[in-house]
Amino acid sequence: MLQTKILESITLERQPSCIAFSPVQPDIFIVGTYELYGLESDEKTTRDGSLIVFRLQRGILQHVQTLALPFAILDVRFSPHSPHLFAFATSIGTVGMCTLASDSSQSTDAQSRQSPITISGEAVVVTTESEVSITSLDFTPSDWEASLIAVTMSDGSIAVWDTATPDKISTLPAVHKIMSNPTQAWAVAWFTKKPKPGLSHFLYTGGDDSALCRHAVNDVPDGGKGFCSTSSYTEFQRDVKAHDAGVTAIVPLWKDKKKREVLLTGSYDEFVRVLYITAPTKSARIEASRRLYDGVWQLKLLERPSDPDDPAGISFLVLASCMRVGCKILKVHRNSEDGWGIEVLAEFVDPGRVRPLSYASGFQVGSSSPDLQDMTFVSTSFYEKKLCIWKVDEEAEERGPREHPILIGDCESPD
Repeated sequence: MLQTKILESITLERQPSCIAFSPVQPDIFIVGTYELYGLESDEKTTRDGSLIVFRLQRGILQHVQTLALPFAILDVRFSPHSPHLFAFATSIGTVGMCTLASDSSQSTDAQSRQSPITISGEAVVVTTESEVSITSLDFTPSDWEASLIAVTMSDGSIAVWDTATPDKISTLPAVHKIMSNPTQAWAVAWFTKKPKPGLSHFLYTGGDDSALCRHAVNDVPDGGKGFCSTSSYTEFQRDVKAHDAGVTAIVPLWKDKKKREVLLTGSYDEFVRVLYITAPTKSARIEASRRLYDGVWQLKLLERPSDPDDPAGISFLVLASCMRVGCKILKVHRNSEDGWGIEVLAEFVDPGRVRPLSYASGFQVGSSSPDLQDMTFVSTSFYEKKLCIWKVDEEAEERGPREHPILIGDCESPD
């Protein structure tokens, strides 16, 4: 296993819950924070948060701006369709939009350098239920004609809308349930393959009920004014066999030549899994799994192969946030002889941790190449309000793996 080295560690004013790097200004990243008050008293609990802008150049961290907000932030995503625009999910059932000033590091305007993000328009009110939070969000990929946002909610509901018509929201009530009780939905991801005209857009969601759900969402004509209505959900599949606890992370990989949709998922049950979603049942078939020894809260692709159908084999690099055991860099690979496998290449845990809980992590691609050693990583410790900058240390001696071997086939339950 590759060694890692810490470059810098700082303490924030609030607890970090999410991170997003700008796709057009790779030295800029946004941290969303979440602070809960009133747990130790009889008073009603309240939440607030902030959006913090940092600049990271050559491993040196610089604080740029803090935008304090009267609600907590649970997710932040940049738009592939308008890369200076990012959306943030809130604890009050809304989704806000912010604009990042173009090339703010080179701006001659002092205001743009010091305050590069500004709120764009009114927030989208997804739900008016006072206790319901937006837990995650995802944009459709850049090659899709429609710029859609999908969100999950703490009551198990899913909502979708077109960014051009944010007043036309389609909501699927409480699709994630245990028995008759709605549970929190935590993860949402549009399938990566661009749909053909007239065909469905596919959306995956996961929640506390251990279910991986697949939704087909259709374009509904609305006089050219918008995207969808509640009738646009024409297909729905639910798989509860692949995971032994809540589904917290979903990364669509691609559709292979046999029309199988390939996903990578993370779960509270401590496993990451490669899944085939096969027709006609659309059930999830486990191709590989790996235990990471704590809940897998987040998965981010570091590198995607240029030819996913290469017969010689393919591999994906993935950054995993694993709650109390820090971050791990995974290699997810397939070859014609052995099928799929998952390796842990490196791991990072803040050496000064006391109550570690890593919800958020991100990465900065090196200027020369996307090689692992050229990337700089950012990870967090929620309760300790820590933000750490680290790299893979190619000069350090590699150490052997601490975890049990790759599991191929059916998933083994955690101990």
